[in-house]
Amino acid sequence: MSEEVRVNEIARGDRSVSDQRLLFRNTMRINAGGLDQYREAIRRAVNFAERFGPQVMVDVFIDEPAMRAHSFQLYANSAAVLRHWELSDPFIRDVMEHCIVERFEVFGQPDERVAAGLAASDIEVTFVPRLTGFLRDGDDVSPDVPTDGANEDDSVASEAAPPAVKKFTIATATEWMTWSGTQLADVANEDDAPDMKLGAIGFTRAPAGATSSFQFPYDEVLVVTKGLCTVSDGDLGHSAGPGEVVYLPANRPGRFRADEDVELVYVASSPYGEVNRQAKAELLAQPAVGKRGRW
Repeated sequence: MSEEVRVNEIARGDRSVSDQRLLFRNTMRINAGGLDQYREAIRRAVNFAERFGPQVMVDVFIDEPAMRAHSFQLYANSAAVLRHWELSDPFIRDVMEHCIVERFEVFGQPDERVAAGLAASDIEVTFVPRLTGFLRDGDDVSPDVPTDGANEDDSVASEAAPPAVKKFTIATATEWMTWSGTQLADVANEDDAPDMKLGAIGFTRAPAGATSSFQFPYDEVLVVTKGLCTVSDGDLGHSAGPGEVVYLPANRPGRFRADEDVELVYVASSPYGEVNRQAKAELLAQPAVGKRGRW
């Protein structure tokens, strides 16, 4: 059977193929001595997918004695798969540096574009058509399945309860990104916590001499916790040290300079999530090179 005929046969079906849910299962053999590197690469990939990817669900399991990993990814439709490949290709390549795909299974009927993309790889892919099923919305227990002691009043009270108080420290901040020599890490933002009334909270650190220009479409406040920096607004420079606060109005251009090794806390308003989600995706997404791996 030719590749073209095989792809068309995979995608052939009723008019709703492109809207069908797809579940991917990837079985990977981790390179000898590369378990730690694989763990770090897959965590980076999954963290990125959670923040920016279109997947409904991602779960990765590792059988350490066998040096095998099993990845499950659920997509709403074929368009979501294509979006994942577009955004995450550099992370996929990073993961594939530390493993070999032994088996790749697609549960559901992908459209011609996804089928062709899978067929173009050097990985043997098996397809299992979907029969029936359902997807429950949200993480809450169904109201038809009561829990011990639960009642309607308790449910209403639980939904109305405000979020818990949280504490963040720069030592526990993760997912640092570098921009113009300055490192930034969100510890909370409106993408991850839709009930937040702020756009984001995070930490910034920069070595002495680092500079950057800014013009944000949202208000932002900087609180200096260590070192000395200067924030310029046109010809006027504002020097700030520990315990001092700098307010950056939306759409006002300016420039930041670290006069010493400096650490700051930033607090931003909306639409921080929307703006930075797009900016980070554009920064991290790179064109595909060569054949594509799958994780």
